[in-house]
Amino acid sequence: GGMDIEKVFGDTEAFVRYRAKVMENTIALLKFEKGAAEVLTQVHDYSGVLTSMYKSDVKNGVGAISKVFAEHYPEFKGKTVFVNFPAVFSKPFQALASLLPERTRKKFVILGQDDHEAMFQHVSPELVPVGLGGLLQEPRSALTSKSHMAIPRARDVVDVSVLEV
Repeated sequence: GGMDIEKVFGDTEAFVRYRAKVMENTIALLKFEKGAAEVLTQVHDYSGVLTSMYKSDVKNGVGAISKVFAEHYPEFKGKTVFVNFPAVFSKPFQALASLLPERTRKKFVILGQDDHEAMFQHVSPELVPVGLGGLLQEPRSALTSKSHMAIPRARDVVDVSVLEV
């Protein structure tokens, strides 16, 4: 289904509060023990968002949350895997990324449509929902392992499920 851009991004402050709450809830699941997860990996599904990426509400929301995460959660920032990323944006993103420090560039993984093999180099297929080409039938509700991941779906207006990795 299509994402309701106005509902998700129409109120930038509400969007930032929502994403910060998801981050806080995910951080609360970390154990902060030796050998336990120290960073979070996020997978963003960009299916069907080609035209919405041009809208100012989307740019404002993404810019605002990026700033909040950089300023307030840098120690938790692991990789962000963008799946089903529109090819038309891939080259411009790579050009802009070349200006970023290498350490920052390594935190972003851009994958095209149905690029499952590359995604599985970062996330086990057993932990990826079937809708994204993985084997996970139903997201689990509790985290118990050493690594954690949140999968927000760009095309849906739903709560983010937190999965064990």
